[in-house]
Amino acid sequence: MQRLSVSFLIAVVMMIIAGGVLYTVPRSVDVTIQAVQYRLGVHDAIRPVTVKIDGRWRRKLSGLRTFQGTIDINGASVANPDNHRPTTVRFERNGAGLLVGVLCPRSARGL
Repeated sequence: MQRLSVSFLIAVVMMIIAGGVLYTVPRSVDVTIQAVQYRLGVHDAIRPVTVKIDGRWRRKLSGLRTFQGTIDINGASVANPDNHRPTTVRFERNGAGLLVGVLCPRSARGL
């Protein structure tokens, strides 16, 4: 009887470990989304754009998620010379992630 309970306990521990490993394994993301770009205060400034997201995301046991890859926006009026540069987005537990970019004119960069 005791041997059976030890075997059962070992099996439960192994299932918990396997579940933790499967939970944290990175997942591949390759999505193309049709969206719109707009500006507040301008009524006729709605333009269709294509957003391509390509990379990998992973979860930690704490519940925090991280995306690493590229986010490419085709058709946007804002120039993005580094749109193929890999980026990292860290998501909070509530699902919010922050992606910040700075756009400088070429003259401001000394080019």
